[in-house]
Amino acid sequence: MTRSGESASIPSGTGVHRVGRAATLLIVIQFAVCAAVTCGEEVIPRELHAWGRFEPGATKTERTTAQSFGLAGDVEAASTTERRTTLVAVDEESYTLRVETTIEAAGKTVNSETTITRGYDDQERSSDGRGEHRLIAAGTAAIVIDQLSYPCNVYESISTDQVERRVSRLFYGAQPPNLLKVETTHVPLAGGAPSLTSYDVFSLDMPWRVGAETYAGAHVRIVRRHPKGSVVTWSIVVPDLPGGVVSSSSKELDASGRLLNRSTLELIDYDVPGDAGE
Repeated sequence: MTRSGESASIPSGTGVHRVGRAATLLIVIQFAVCAAVTCGEEVIPRELHAWGRFEPGATKTERTTAQSFGLAGDVEAASTTERRTTLVAVDEESYTLRVETTIEAAGKTVNSETTITRGYDDQERSSDGRGEHRLIAAGTAAIVIDQLSYPCNVYESISTDQVERRVSRLFYGAQPPNLLKVETTHVPLAGGAPSLTSYDVFSLDMPWRVGAETYAGAHVRIVRRHPKGSVVTWSIVVPDLPGGVVSSSSKELDASGRLLNRSTLELIDYDVPGDAGE
């Protein structure tokens, strides 16, 4: 896990990292967000985003271990996925990732590679221009975390692909990890009941070890609820590292509460070319 100019071995420092780049740009970010809302520009400043704040070449490698369960509660299938994600392009409106994936399951190994471009509302941008996408500045709000109130600018993102229409409200503040809350409604284009996803930061500036280093992180809960059940994920987000998420655990339940699937994710490597603001 390295930054350019560092040894390839895991660093041995013991200090707590506190989002150097994001903290350095705090005043600039606050002005940029306020200016965007005031002027009605449909843009989220890239410095607020978990990938947008980095430069091309930043990478992360993560490992996910997953299990599926049968009616009797026994494990019916298991898999291990290793995913290397590289930031290949970034500008003021979007970022592009190259994702290399290796899945091991049932004695077989499957490799794949894809390239994804998204805006800073995390909605995918179609290369052929198909699908609806709008981003609207929607005023301000305050988010309470650990009994403290954090002012946020609110954006409404509306997007449609071949499967569903998504309407999201994103709450961005100056406090890292910046994205403090998301509320999304998913409406199937084929008809049927909508599903809801909530993303909430519960704690800020919590210490988290990555290798030999201690970083300031946020505890995040993501809940997806739909007519057939729900998926609950708890994540650790470290804004100083590419992509933010360094650890997570997830479980999927059916409508009766029976466990269907569960998984854990861990960051196993990363690289940040140049100085990310330490």
